Amino acid sequence: LLAEVKPTKPNKDVIDKYGIKDFPAIIVIPPPAAEDSSLGGSSEGNAEVIRYEGEGFTRNKLQGFLGKHALKNPVIPPKKKKETEGEDTKKKEEPKKEGVKTEL
Repeated sequence: LLAEVKPTKPNKDVIDKYGIKDFPAIIVIPPPAAEDSSLGGSSEGNAEVIRYEGEGFTRNKLQGFLGKHALKNPVIPPKKKKETEGEDTKKKEEPKKEGVKTEL
């Protein structure tokens, strides 16, 4: 999970939960392990937060940090069948307009 958290009152709970003290800050919250998710409970509170400790936010340093902690395979949500099927049937149901030809 990658997100920007600004030091505002609504974000106070998030800042306290993950121990963010200096801004700007980058943290990585890894997904729960397969073992943890099988317990039936959410292991979000137990996730170990990984902080970016680098000096400055240069492209190479950020790319190295994020590449090190990125998932190996992308997470793609399943497509919604109802919406895509509904759009396809609407297109099929529209009759083609026939043009009227007139000769002068």
